[in-house]
Amino acid sequence: MNRVLTLLVIFVLTGLSPVSAMNVYDDPRILISYMDRSLTPEQDILRVTVNVTPDNFLVFQVKTRGEQRGREHSDYFLLRVTNGQPYILLVPIDKEMGDKVFMYEDAIESENNMLLESAIKPITFNASDLQAKFSARHIRNGVEFSIPLDAINFGNNFGYDAYTVQASMQADTLQINGVYDQAGKGRGEVKQYAAITLLNKLCATRK
Repeated sequence: MNRVLTLLVIFVLTGLSPVSAMNVYDDPRILISYMDRSLTPEQDILRVTVNVTPDNFLVFQVKTRGEQRGREHSDYFLLRVTNGQPYILLVPIDKEMGDKVFMYEDAIESENNMLLESAIKPITFNASDLQAKFSARHIRNGVEFSIPLDAINFGNNFGYDAYTVQASMQADTLQINGVYDQAGKGRGEVKQYAAITLLNKLCATRK
């Protein structure tokens, strides 16, 4: 009984109901991560949220614990989107390197998240012809990736996850040499949602 009362007090103090606290991990509009003090602030992902804009873009906002304190040109924010086929979107963590998005087609056919294995063996990806349709911009403590709705295949499921990584690029290939953090770390497989379900939830929220 004391444990139940303690949980209720926590929910009240944080402004959450027990139901909303339990369901937030199943909400396709948000991906909650947890703080990892062993990482530098710019490497530590706290959450990823998804919104739809009036001009028909899906915006993925990746928030970290803090800003970059030193320059490391090989560190990147990475968004992995699965929509029938997996894609990798990459932008430098260092704001001085600009907001250009580098996009690659995931060579891994599985819809499950396999990037954490790259800490042991580097994974290589090929450049995508769709790169021009996507954009990104640095924000305070993070980055926003924008994907046009007309690039989404609503006949397929949709999944996403975000990372901070150490990577190198040569010509049209990307090599992930190490993973610092993953928003969905510890959750096993990346959750897949019907793309139309995600859009309906986002539009309902916008109204």
